[in-house]
Amino acid sequence: MERLAEAVGWLKERRAERAPSIGRANPNTAGTLGGILVGTDARKKYLVTCAHVLGPAGTDVYQPGPFEGKHSKPIGTVNYFKIPVLGRSDDPCSEPAVPDATRLDLAVAELGVGADLLHEMGAITSVNDLRPIVAMRKNDRVTFTGKTRGRIDAKIGSLTLWDQVEFPDGVRCFGRIFEIKLPSRAYVREELAHPGDSGSWVVLQLGEIVTWYGMVISCDGGQAYACFAEYVLEECNRCGVFPGGLRLPA
Repeated sequence: MERLAEAVGWLKERRAERAPSIGRANPNTAGTLGGILVGTDARKKYLVTCAHVLGPAGTDVYQPGPFEGKHSKPIGTVNYFKIPVLGRSDDPCSEPAVPDATRLDLAVAELGVGADLLHEMGAITSVNDLRPIVAMRKNDRVTFTGKTRGRIDAKIGSLTLWDQVEFPDGVRCFGRIFEIKLPSRAYVREELAHPGDSGSWVVLQLGEIVTWYGMVISCDGGQAYACFAEYVLEECNRCGVFPGGLRLPA
């Protein structure tokens, strides 16, 4: 019985280290709840993850993501989403060819349950600062916390990229995204992120200051792509869906 209690305690501890799994029912998905934004009414909280995880406005959000095959419960509804249109693998995807390429894979959903219940679901990234793009540097040491393995160390790679990203429903061209990489040279193939980590917030923590860099949208072996946090907030304040805009929690 003592060993069983220790095992249960270890599982609870590991679960607490991982970010909550969220997703939609049709098609069933499971991604990571990256973090929370608030509006002018601080009582309303908004979940932020990827559009390819949650889908368009009006979609019900479930926890855990139904793709995991576990008992899922509704926790909110998507208010806004932004993602590039589907294309083909032979379409051009570069700054000269597609200068206005969409730069976000973003879904924002209003929380429909108590925030205390949400925090019991896993480790939600809490930030209190935003890193402007002009202040980001290659090799900055960052972390992200996904639903699959919890907190992962990484470093910033190339900045302001144009590239195609392959999703289950096809290929999409992104502009102005950035790369994160393994923090040290890997002599054997090592995965940085897993598919379920989409939506994880990329941050730099120095003491009590947790600075938001961006959000993971895709993984590819020892690297992953992310969209900039600055663009996420800019879009939430520009789209007109959230009167007064959204901001980081106080």
